[in-house]
Amino acid sequence: MKTRTKKFLASGALAVSLGALALGVSGVGPALATTSGPDPDPAGGFSTTLGASTETGEWCGWYLRGVDSDLTLMPVIPTQDTYTGVEIELEVEDTELSAFVNGTSVYSNSSDNCSWYGNANKQAVSVTVTAADNEFTATTTEGSDTSMDFFLTDLNPLTLTVTEGAECATNGFFIDSLDEIAGADLTSEPVTSAVSSAVQTTDTCGWDVTYGVSIPEDLVPTYGGAAYVYTGPTLTTTLEVD
Repeated sequence: MKTRTKKFLASGALAVSLGALALGVSGVGPALATTSGPDPDPAGGFSTTLGASTETGEWCGWYLRGVDSDLTLMPVIPTQDTYTGVEIELEVEDTELSAFVNGTSVYSNSSDNCSWYGNANKQAVSVTVTAADNEFTATTTEGSDTSMDFFLTDLNPLTLTVTEGAECATNGFFIDSLDEIAGADLTSEPVTSAVSSAVQTTDTCGWDVTYGVSIPEDLVPTYGGAAYVYTGPTLTTTLEVD
């Protein structure tokens, strides 16, 4: 392109010289006239800008659902509903919990519901249960009764019995089927977990968990013939990603 420009400039200089020559011999013959017009630069061209548009899919993420906000422990033996100094085993089941991958908090089994945008962005997951404290406090219509309170200990822990759904093993989840919370150890081992290398875009794992504990033997109530209500620790089910 530079070579062609130089040639064009050289032609322009020649035209100026011819014009000067014509002025010099104006008394002898007709003058030579110069003309001007569009620049026919052979190096010129037309520009075209290319473009495109697309939408990005939702980022994949882990979600937790199905955790009940209130659970009431009931006697394992239904007829054992009156405390007489004999241990009473209690249990309650929290059902249909699940951890799942999706682009939003609403589960979808569509393969294009979200994207991890590469294996390096996949997240491992684990779900644990943590108790706020280790105490069950007793109250009646007469007021609180500390003589009937009891604590979670190694001999009387809060047990977690987990039953997994059939899809958990298929999707690469690991289930801890039996764990406990007692004393100062207030967080369970992961009740379910999955490593990042096994994670896909539609992974899900459902489970039920049964909580169990006992009202210990040999407690001495202040009030006989009274209805006692126990308030236990708040349980927090936490989904963690890595």
